[in-house]
Amino acid sequence: MIVREMTYLDFLNMDMQVHCGLALLIRIGLILFSNFQDLHFKVKYTDIDYQVFTDAASFLWKGESPFQRHTYRYTPLVAFLLTPNIFWFASFGKLLFSCFDVLTSLLIYKIQKKYNYTTATCKLCAFMWLYNPLTMVISTRGSSEAIMTSLVMLTIYMYQLKSWVLFGLAYGLSVHVKIYPCMHALTFYFFLCDNACDVTGGFEKLKLLFVPNRKRITFGVATLVGFIIPTAISVYFYGETYIQEGFLYHLSRKDIKHNFSPYFYILYLSETMDPKVSSYISYAAFFVQAILILSVSFALCSPKYLAPCLFLQTFIFVTFNKVCTSQYFLWYLCLFPLTYPFLNVRVKYIVSAFVVWSLGQVLWLTPAYYLEFQGVNTFFLIFLSSLVFFLINVCLIAATFKCVVATGESKSKKKE
Repeated sequence: MIVREMTYLDFLNMDMQVHCGLALLIRIGLILFSNFQDLHFKVKYTDIDYQVFTDAASFLWKGESPFQRHTYRYTPLVAFLLTPNIFWFASFGKLLFSCFDVLTSLLIYKIQKKYNYTTATCKLCAFMWLYNPLTMVISTRGSSEAIMTSLVMLTIYMYQLKSWVLFGLAYGLSVHVKIYPCMHALTFYFFLCDNACDVTGGFEKLKLLFVPNRKRITFGVATLVGFIIPTAISVYFYGETYIQEGFLYHLSRKDIKHNFSPYFYILYLSETMDPKVSSYISYAAFFVQAILILSVSFALCSPKYLAPCLFLQTFIFVTFNKVCTSQYFLWYLCLFPLTYPFLNVRVKYIVSAFVVWSLGQVLWLTPAYYLEFQGVNTFFLIFLSSLVFFLINVCLIAATFKCVVATGESKSKKKE
């Protein structure tokens, strides 16, 4: 019997469900390895947040508040979903997050199919998430971000299906789980035009952008329902503690410990000198974020720019945020596969950009390792590395915006 080696085309032509099953098996292998590394190595594989989730689930299982676990600052829904960690097996949450991780990729594939891209292009976009080592590691380490990426993809998919009620419900639930998608509210509102938003007249365009219509009202009401119901249930059971830990904490958070944001060092120095100064810096950072995000909403207000607009807004939000960890990268990385076909650039340029972006992280992680595990004071080196990584991200944002606008103009000219 002749056994033929599998080629790239054979791999690409495999059914999407087969790819999802294979990717899930890889993630299960990483979960098993995580248990081995945690037992035998000094550097643990599992994220510290996973223990926070598990402890919160334990409190919930005993009929107590998950917020009794110090530093649990998430929706009670996450603790509820992880209760099998207590009565079944400890890695259940990692498996659940991995399933959401794979679901994100499947939704990316379905979204791109709705845009009428070729099957090969749709699979390539899905593979950018499905076989991405970063997404695999983060979900198997026990980070819950895959829940959010699935909800974001589901929101976009419901928009494509023109199911305005489900669109709003999915969006409202995503804002309940984590507040950051609220930045997309105005963008989604703009995109629900009765007619195309590509008009050139200033007054007519403003009218199309802001005047309510049936779709916008339906979406708004559904969003409120999707957000208020789970939030009201959480408030009913956990009261002010939930409001403080689940919402207000994230709005006023000032992290002076090292993270990818260069703000950490500035806030650290200002906090030691005058706490009021650090508050002013926090407000200024928020103002810059808001202006840039709003600018993208107006610049790319046509429905044809949905994917790149959401991607750029999220990329800007994470890059200019006061706190930035590797989990936050998934917030915009899940939107990149939807944006990729719109960039109209060669794959080698995408790969080069990803390599530079990754090297920026390596540059930061090196002094961070010496600080965390060797006890060497590398705070200033971490700050310099954060600045370099910040500049890399700003350049990538600018380059992406330029490509998106150029592609959009090119498509418009072809239609004419």
